[in-house]
Amino acid sequence: MKLNFGIRPLQSRSKRKSAGACINFLKEMEGEDYILLARPGLTKKKEVDSGYIRAMDSFGGVLYVVVGDDFYSLDTSYNRTKRGTLYTTGGRVSMSFDGTYVVIVDGQEVYTYNTSTNVFALNADSDIIANPTHTVFSDGFHFINGANGQMATHETSYDPAGNWDALDFATAEYAPDDLLAMVADHGNIFMFGSRTTEVWEYDPNSQALPLRPIRSAYIEYGTAAAYSPIQYDNSVVWLARDKNGQGVAVRADGWTPQIISTPELHKEWGSYSDLSDAISQVWWIEGHPIWLLTFPTADKTWAYDSSTGSWSEFQRYETDITDRGRHRSNCSTFFNDKTVCGDYYNGWLYEVDFDTYKDGDDPLLASAESQKVWDGGRSIFHSRIELMFERGVGL
Repeated sequence: MKLNFGIRPLQSRSKRKSAGACINFLKEMEGEDYILLARPGLTKKKEVDSGYIRAMDSFGGVLYVVVGDDFYSLDTSYNRTKRGTLYTTGGRVSMSFDGTYVVIVDGQEVYTYNTSTNVFALNADSDIIANPTHTVFSDGFHFINGANGQMATHETSYDPAGNWDALDFATAEYAPDDLLAMVADHGNIFMFGSRTTEVWEYDPNSQALPLRPIRSAYIEYGTAAAYSPIQYDNSVVWLARDKNGQGVAVRADGWTPQIISTPELHKEWGSYSDLSDAISQVWWIEGHPIWLLTFPTADKTWAYDSSTGSWSEFQRYETDITDRGRHRSNCSTFFNDKTVCGDYYNGWLYEVDFDTYKDGDDPLLASAESQKVWDGGRSIFHSRIELMFERGVGL
């Protein structure tokens, strides 16, 4: 009898059906069998500042990072330069880039950084919608959404530091749920509400906001968490909800959402006291597109790998095994030909790769369980067991 380990991400509701868990492993297929690989580790590259990493992105060969209330640029040797100061010190931050300007929103203000002149500035235009949380760039314009459920943009293309017209805004049209998040994908913008999602396209003939809804692209799933929608593996994924419930992971197949989470995860996520603070990031490591979905309140990180369609739990190390919660990574980007991530607890940046067997200074521990072995409720006796694994050869 052949047994595979780590097939399920955790224990199902029926213990006779499957066992958990799969912690700090990724999977590759060999025929019909899974091979377990220790997940990528983290190599320390730079402690940017004393706060935690709120956001990061790379544009034009430069890494931009927000730590606490400070906005930094870093070159490929990780030399840092402070470029500006935000009005907030905590919470999520969103960035977009048009080739010249980096636009930064922090849930309170809109800031711009001109990469040609190195000028960082607060845009204090009174027509900017209040408390912007997300920014995306498409077809010459940076679009932001605010706490009032509206989306808006600036008057002149490629000039987010200029005027913003109070009339250049839009709200969801198909359903009255407030706009919570946006993702730009394939020249369109996914607009996520709490119960539904709309997809809008560029409209050069519009006299106000240069967008219009695609009438055939209404999706009957909204988002359960404003920072869960993210572009992933030539598509968009998010933690979904609708008028009937919440707590499933979906991936857009065109305009059709496909559920990619498992019954075990639905049970697990249903036990969390808060889903609304879930956050997403994406790694792409040696052909593994990995979506990391972290639940800060629950202190858990779940990782989906579309190359195998499988889920695993990613944990950080703590001396007390009961304290081993969410993965250290709070945000990530691709920079200097490496996946780079930032710590949720401190100001360290890490490179992510399979050839590193630690998380910074901490060991990387992994565990997996096999499926249940039973014969219709009857006892099974084994005279021996053979384990096939590749031993470590030392570091």
